[in-house]
Amino acid sequence: MAKNTIFSQFTGLYPVSKTLRFELKPVSKTLEKIWEKGIIKGDKSKADHYVDAKKIIDEYHKYFISEALKGIKLDWTPLRDAFIDSLTNRTQDSKKKLEDQQKGFRKKIAEKLAAHPHFKELTASTPKELFEKILPDHFGKEESIEAFKRFSTYFKGFQENRKNIYSAEAISTGVPYRIVHDNFPKFLSNIEIFQNIQKHCPCVLTDAETELKKLLKGRKFAEIFNIDFFIICFFHVN
Repeated sequence: MAKNTIFSQFTGLYPVSKTLRFELKPVSKTLEKIWEKGIIKGDKSKADHYVDAKKIIDEYHKYFISEALKGIKLDWTPLRDAFIDSLTNRTQDSKKKLEDQQKGFRKKIAEKLAAHPHFKELTASTPKELFEKILPDHFGKEESIEAFKRFSTYFKGFQENRKNIYSAEAISTGVPYRIVHDNFPKFLSNIEIFQNIQKHCPCVLTDAETELKKLLKGRKFAEIFNIDFFIICFFHVN
């Protein structure tokens, strides 16, 4: 009894917060009108089309990047030298020089992308022109694109995210960043590997060139594993 008295002093000191949850269910005439007007069906259809439309737009982004970068001419030597110097010396000065070179190359690539005639429509906050003209011209009458011709505002958030891929800033998902910071160092590494094989096992390369003759289309490995070939690998320039 004494024990209960002690704990009773702590009873009712603090209010208990309770949340009442309700489910709003349409009934009677409201439910009939929803089915009659096809509101639920329409929303489901829009959601399905939205997923498909995003895939189509992303396909066009890939095409756009390839087209926009065709014909770009860059001398990669300064970037290569800065990269090697940074790896060799590992000083703050060499690191700063590399960062400056990377920034400069990102800017050049971003400028080339932005110079394309359809860049404005592809990065607009509301892609009205994209749905009304560019995508239909490229893909034809796709049902998912047609569904959003009058509802392009659905893609405002999507457009903002895609716009970032063309930024000259050090954004890891950006095209300029990936080319300069990710792909270029890998290409340099491949050149180094090729040169080691060429030095120690040249017969392996000779045999490989013979086996891959059709795929190489007359090119030699020495031409491919060269800094000037980088632009062909990643920009699809013929």
